Amino acid sequence: MPNLPKIKKIAAGGYHSLALSENGELYGWGSNSKVQLSHEVEFSKVENPMMAIFRPTRITHNIKNNEVTDMAAGYESTIIVTKNKSFIIIILNLF
Repeated sequence: MPNLPKIKKIAAGGYHSLALSENGELYGWGSNSKVQLSHEVEFSKVENPMMAIFRPTRITHNIKNNEVTDMAAGYESTIIVTKNKSFIIIILNLF
């Protein structure tokens, strides 16, 4: 993909993927049916989420200016660790 920074880590979930750049930026793509690529403000509303994101899109909501140091992707979830050791866990169960 053009304009992406150098990627140092990739994680694959059930139907979504994450990429962490060398400078601490987090990108995600794939299924967003459970809002696993970010919170509702960025990618629609919880009741009606954007179902898929087809290209790596930077995830910034709730991260603000914090550098991401690690991340993991579960079946329908995402875990983000920031430089200040904050954990951001994105799990949504609509059933």
